Amino acid sequence: MKDINEMSNEELNQALSEEMRAEQDKFREWLESQTAVEALKHAYEYIIREDILIALTDSDLSQTQVKALLQNSCTLDDIYKDWDKQETGFMQDIRDTIEERANIFIKQEQEKLMQYANVPVYNQTYEYAKIHNECDWCLQSHQADVACGQAIEAAINKNYSGSSLDTDEAIREVLPRFGRERLNFVLANMVRNLAWDGRISEANKEWAKSVPAPIDEKRSRKFIAFKVHPGLLNLFADDVRKLEPAVRQEQVKTKPSILERLQQPKPPIQPSKSTPTKKRREPEL
Repeated sequence: MKDINEMSNEELNQALSEEMRAEQDKFREWLESQTAVEALKHAYEYIIREDILIALTDSDLSQTQVKALLQNSCTLDDIYKDWDKQETGFMQDIRDTIEERANIFIKQEQEKLMQYANVPVYNQTYEYAKIHNECDWCLQSHQADVACGQAIEAAINKNYSGSSLDTDEAIREVLPRFGRERLNFVLANMVRNLAWDGRISEANKEWAKSVPAPIDEKRSRKFIAFKVHPGLLNLFADDVRKLEPAVRQEQVKTKPSILERLQQPKPPIQPSKSTPTKKRREPEL
C-alpha cells in the first residue's frame, strides 16, 4: 500500500472509504453473532453508521483532513460517538414528520368526506345513461345516493342519546357533505318506503311526494332506511323540512331591478322566523 503522503486526493478518499466500510462490516459481523435482543439494542447505531458512510461519499474533505482520518484505526466508531454526543434536531424532525403525516391523513379524510358535495343528482336509469353517454355521472351519483343514505342513518344513530335526538347536529353532519338536493332526494325516498308506518307523520309523507322519486326503483332500494328507527327518521325529516323556508329566503336576498320586480309575481310572505328554535325531542314509538 502506498504511503498516504504519496497518494492523490482520489486515492486518499478511496482508501478512507474502504477502511471505514471494513470497519462497518466488522461491526455487522459482530452484530449478527448476537442474540436478537442484543442486536436490537444496536440497530440504531448500525443505521447511523451507514448514514455516516453515505455522507462520506458526498463530503468535501481536504487532503489534510482525509490523511488525519486515515491515521485512526477506528474512525467510523469515533465519528459515531462524536455524533451521538451532539444535540441535534433529529427527534424534532421525527416529531415534525409525525405531525405532517397526521395532517395528510386528516386532509385525505376531509377530502373523502366531501367527495360527493358537488356531484349533481342523476335521476335516470343506467340504460338511459348508456344511450346518452352519461354512465360516469350516473354511477357517481348513485354512489353518492348510497353514501348519503348511510350517512343519514349514521348521523341519526350517533346523535340519539337513548331518550332524545339532536337533529341539528345530525343535519350538520350530512348536509355539507351531500348538499340539499341530494339530502332531500335520499331522505324523501326513505320516507316513501315507510309510507305504511304510522310513526311517519302525514306531513312528512306529503313532503316526500313533492320530491322527485327515483326513476330506477331497483337501484333506489340501495338507499332506504334499514338501520334507523322510523320514529327517529321522522324527527330528522321534520327538521330537514323546516330548512326549506330559510333556503327560499336566501334566494330572494339578491333584489331584482324595478322592471324585473314589476314583471314578476310578488313572492309569498315569509314567516318571521325562518327556522324555529329546535328542542331535543323524543321519537314517537
